[in-house]
Amino acid sequence: MLYSGNEGRPQELKNPEKAYNWLMKGIFSGCTMFDEAMEYFKTNYAILAPIYVGGKKLPIEVKSETENDIKNMHDAYIKEMKTTFSTALGKDRMYHRPCGFLNDQQIWMLGIQIEFMLTNVLRFSHQDFLKSLKIDLGPILGDTGIWSLKCIQEQAKEQGDKELKKKTQVAIEMIEKYLETSLG
Repeated sequence: MLYSGNEGRPQELKNPEKAYNWLMKGIFSGCTMFDEAMEYFKTNYAILAPIYVGGKKLPIEVKSETENDIKNMHDAYIKEMKTTFSTALGKDRMYHRPCGFLNDQQIWMLGIQIEFMLTNVLRFSHQDFLKSLKIDLGPILGDTGIWSLKCIQEQAKEQGDKELKKKTQVAIEMIEKYLETSLG
């Protein structure tokens, strides 16, 4: 939140668009700052609303009459993410998967491991890939990892990043296959 302009942050670095993009990237990677995202959007509505509406391709025009509607749509979007994240994490806890044992201070590992999977593990040989799944990637091998990858995939789709979209789809399919069979 360096670019947020919030109290205690350098005002000369304030860039609400950049701060919001980093905040959303953090959420997609498992950072649980859902309420902060809703509040930051409302505080910087004038700058962020056109970006949000354009990025989501919403059939609504940004003007004063639609401000409450756009804020409500954004809140609904974030609350849906929060609910699906909580559901995925609860399912991982119920089935005693590694991600279910992460607490709020450790959840950031989810994003690092997803980045590792997308940039390195997908290029490993079959044996190294299986070893990495079993040893290195435990916390993303569950519904929470799939949730995060789907969020990243949605963002890649919005930005037109076909390569990232393809990588996330492959990773999702591999995690789903792992959950079904444990890739014994």
